[in-house]
Amino acid sequence: MATEWEFTQGETGPLTAVITSAEDGAPEDLAAATSVKFNLRRKNGGIVVKRADVAARGADGSFTYNRQAADVAKSGELVAQLEVTRADGTKAFLPTGGIPVIIRPPVVAISE
Repeated sequence: MATEWEFTQGETGPLTAVITSAEDGAPEDLAAATSVKFNLRRKNGGIVVKRADVAARGADGSFTYNRQAADVAKSGELVAQLEVTRADGTKAFLPTGGIPVIIRPPVVAISE
């Protein structure tokens, strides 16, 4: 899994990644989960995306989240995490501590 995700401000479209289990480091079986939600918050605690549905998920820990314009409207440092409700009813927030996310401003051409 990536140790940090980097996006450009305003960049939309699918984000596909793999999440591993907090317990043993093996891929989390997201296909068997009853619910998988994507959470994104600013490092200072402000919520950007709360409990958004994940578009696709696999037994190999892979998932796809479709980024919306509002998700990446402002540059800054954020943290992403999945909220997984497993088939047995237990909840996990993966990965533990979240994934650091950097949203950078776009590079704008300067006319001479």
